[in-house]
Amino acid sequence: IQKYTRGCLARRHCREMKAATTIQAYARGYLARQQFTHTRAAVVKLQSCVRMYQARRNYSRVKSSTVMLQAFSRGYIARKRYSQTRAAITTLQAFTRGFLARKLFAKIRSVVIIQALVRGYQARKHYSGIKASTIVLQAYTRGYLAQKRYIRDRTRVVTSQAAVRGYIARKRYSQTRLAAITLQAFAKGYTARKEYRAARASIVIAQSVVRSYLARKRFVAMKKATTSLQAYTRGYLVKNRLKEERKAAIVLQAAARRHLAQKKFKLKKRSAVVIQSHVRGLLTRRDYRRVRCAAIVLQKNYRRQQAVMKYHRTRRATITIQSHTRRLLAQKHTALLRETVRQRQAATLIQARMRAHLARKKFLELRQAAITLQKYTRRYLAVVLYRKRKELREAERHIHSVIVLQSAIRGYLCRMSYSRARRA
Repeated sequence: IQKYTRGCLARRHCREMKAATTIQAYARGYLARQQFTHTRAAVVKLQSCVRMYQARRNYSRVKSSTVMLQAFSRGYIARKRYSQTRAAITTLQAFTRGFLARKLFAKIRSVVIIQALVRGYQARKHYSGIKASTIVLQAYTRGYLAQKRYIRDRTRVVTSQAAVRGYIARKRYSQTRLAAITLQAFAKGYTARKEYRAARASIVIAQSVVRSYLARKRFVAMKKATTSLQAYTRGYLVKNRLKEERKAAIVLQAAARRHLAQKKFKLKKRSAVVIQSHVRGLLTRRDYRRVRCAAIVLQKNYRRQQAVMKYHRTRRATITIQSHTRRLLAQKHTALLRETVRQRQAATLIQARMRAHLARKKFLELRQAAITLQKYTRRYLAVVLYRKRKELREAERHIHSVIVLQSAIRGYLCRMSYSRARRA
């Protein structure tokens, strides 16, 4: 009876636990779905607000960019049209003025040609006389200046050579004397070092060998005599070598001074020749300018007199031609103004049509760009929404897995409690 009763109670408890678990699962699923529904509604509302804000911002940017592009395009087209019209009018004016100027020049050209021939003949004749006298004067002047410059430059060159040779000789003597003093110092130092080494060796030998004192004394005396003899011998040889080196240095100094003097003389001579050429050219150009200015003054006075006479004769003819020309130009100018007004009206009509065409074209381009931008924006938002929905589905699967795991754990706990109750 107990076993049956315990079995009934256990089965009843299991059914109750299973029913409770089922109720919990349904309740949790309902709550999770309700929460997911609220969350999704909030997310959709937030997405709609964000999309609306982004769309408004993009529309404002596109609109401002479109207005700015339209303004710049219209200004550029207007400036370009104005520049083309102005260039066309300027070209037309230039051709008209050139035609009138060439026509007037053709009438006066014959008078100018005759004046030019007469003035050229008179100028060439006067120039030939001045040129002959100028050449003779230049020849005498250049000869005198060349002799004077040569004597002065020769004196300066001789003085400079003497000073330079003295300076070089003093410098060479100082270098040779310094070299001799250095060599003597090295020779004396070598002799002193050798004597010091000999004395040190004799002292060491005297300390180490006490028994041979007399022999060492004689050896030291002989060594000192030998050292003195060597010192005198070496001094004699050094003196002979110094004499030979001094003779060789004097020979080298003489050759070097001769070479430097020749080189300096050639340089001075070349500089003197260049200076003479420049001075002669300067004097010649100065004389030529003076003569040329005098010739120009004479030519100017003569041409002024001739020009005044020609001017009075030409002025009367020019006034008559100008009256006829101005009347003709006034008639042509009136016709040209009428044609210009018609061209301006036609250009204004063309500009209006062209601006409308460019505005339509720019609007279609901006519209296509806006559509493309919207397409890419919507695709990006759709991808973001898809990713969020995918994350929500994964969250639902995770919650379901957790609920299944909870139900399994609770069943295991129920079975464990049932087993304990049955054992009890």
